[in-house]
Amino acid sequence: MTNASVWGKTAAENVAEYIKTVDRENIENHPLIEKRVRQYREYMERENGANWLESNSMLQQIMGDYVGLKVRSKDMLQAGLKYLGDLKGYALAEISCQDSRELMRTMEVFDLIELGEAVALTAENRKETRGHHHRVDYTYTNPLLKDKFQTICIDDGGKVHMEFRDMRK
Repeated sequence: MTNASVWGKTAAENVAEYIKTVDRENIENHPLIEKRVRQYREYMERENGANWLESNSMLQQIMGDYVGLKVRSKDMLQAGLKYLGDLKGYALAEISCQDSRELMRTMEVFDLIELGEAVALTAENRKETRGHHHRVDYTYTNPLLKDKFQTICIDDGGKVHMEFRDMRK
């Protein structure tokens, strides 16, 4: 929890500094902003559709059954990734929002789905058992990963990159 708070604060500070450098006149025409505005309008204009609660409940079920901390394996994690992808596709196509509160909750669910994918990908990539990360297909602790921190990012082309790096001391 402390780690999340520290990184959240660090991210907020970096965003605040970055915003100072942005040409505000060109923000409205930025392709990503335009894409998101179209996406959000679509959710708000759908007369019938799924509620954010449905996707949130399904996300919790998938994470608990396939990505949770009790038992992890390559097959379970890959199944979880498949179901998370299915959920994301369903939610993108079906969610509707009646007001700004529902839109906010919907966007939170999409963020949580992406975080779930990151957790599943990094758990699958960590081929060992260590601490609360128990892999039934990798029951040993890899000494080469001691004091290593795993990072994950998506490049502009949508490709996922993961690596282990030394922990900063």
